[in-house]
Amino acid sequence: MRLLLLPLSWLYRAAVRWHNPGVSDHVAPMPVISIGNLEVGGTGKSPIAQAVCDLLSAKGYQPAILSRGYGGSLKGPVRVDLDIHAATDVGDEPMMHARAGYRVYIGGDRLKSAKLAATQAINIAVLDDGHATKSVQSNVSVLVLRPGFSDRRHLLPAGRLREPLAKGLARAHWVIVNGQPTDADQALLQAHDLPWITGGFRLAPVDEHVRDQSFVLVTGVANPDRVVQSVSAMGLVVRDHLSFPDHHRFKKSDLLKIDQKLMAHDAKLLTTAKDAERLPPTLLQRAVVLRGGWYADDANRFDELFAQSLARMNAALAQGARVGQSPALANS
Repeated sequence: MRLLLLPLSWLYRAAVRWHNPGVSDHVAPMPVISIGNLEVGGTGKSPIAQAVCDLLSAKGYQPAILSRGYGGSLKGPVRVDLDIHAATDVGDEPMMHARAGYRVYIGGDRLKSAKLAATQAINIAVLDDGHATKSVQSNVSVLVLRPGFSDRRHLLPAGRLREPLAKGLARAHWVIVNGQPTDADQALLQAHDLPWITGGFRLAPVDEHVRDQSFVLVTGVANPDRVVQSVSAMGLVVRDHLSFPDHHRFKKSDLLKIDQKLMAHDAKLLTTAKDAERLPPTLLQRAVVLRGGWYADDANRFDELFAQSLARMNAALAQGARVGQSPALANS
């Protein structure tokens, strides 16, 4: 099948070369940090965007997450409001960010979102999935990769890459590997002179009283195996697992199937924070929602890389900021 799809991948490569992703002349009114990846599917960007906001807030900044709002009907720019918006309006990941306490703006044009955020006391923007965007210029670009990325050669649709590996790596300032990179991964990062760190998503502990209960796990995420492994490590009893596509909009037939499984196993629903944004309240009343966060394996190195990036960004801005760019950040 891959051989049959290769001609389409060559056409896709030509389109990527013409489009020149990630290169933009549109400058935001505040510094911009991009958290992105090079392949379709989940590499764990969203939890890292939250971790970056936590780090920036600890340093005295007022950050916001800028998201496309994939899966939502609103074009934006708009600030996500839990009182008036749902996943069908702004997307499940922006709702998840907002419910966790982060300020979130959605819209396909990230420059417009940044301009709106700037009017509401935001002084630094974090792009969730922003490595390829052309709507705004990034000052710092962090790539999130999965172990074994160096073996990926084929672009869509024959492979998973959005753009050639070397081209994407060339625009990055440093890399986060969610897991342990292979020897070939490390050699490739060294060849591109890219600093890197490792880390991963950790689920928060659940209440002790639910540990003896039975669950039906429901996921609609890009990497359900990672959820299954995490749940297994927690020692929870999962009787069944219903896996749906990433960002899946649950239909009545899906909800009926879930309900039937719960009844058959006399179980409670177990689901992710992202999926909870798309499930109805009637089901969530009987659910345990898995929450957690991303953590660097070396927290000091994580802070050090960001301090270096912010310092370089400030120096560049101080030497000759373009019209519309903010002055050097005072807190780095």
